[in-house]
Amino acid sequence: MPPIIQTMQLFHRVLEKQNTNVHVDEHERQDNNQILVETLIIINTLSDRLQLANDHHQKLETLMTKHSELLIQGMSYLDQQRNEQFFSVRKASGEYTVVKVV
Repeated sequence: MPPIIQTMQLFHRVLEKQNTNVHVDEHERQDNNQILVETLIIINTLSDRLQLANDHHQKLETLMTKHSELLIQGMSYLDQQRNEQFFSVRKASGEYTVVKVV
């Protein structure tokens, strides 16, 4: 979207310069003024949409990061549970031993 906004801004500046031209008749000047107003509306609308899209992107990025963290925590928990299911730690004569549970 930024290239579109920049193009519209350039178009707006060209029309402004053309409007200051002494050789432009009044009817053409009024047409140019109407186009200038419409380009400003388009530029503002596109800028607002771009800001909204950026805001949504940041929120989605935050949610995706939290989702990834929770997924990793869940996988770690499941992996730990699986390991505890197959292995047991026993203390015998002051030492800990890992024993496979069958």
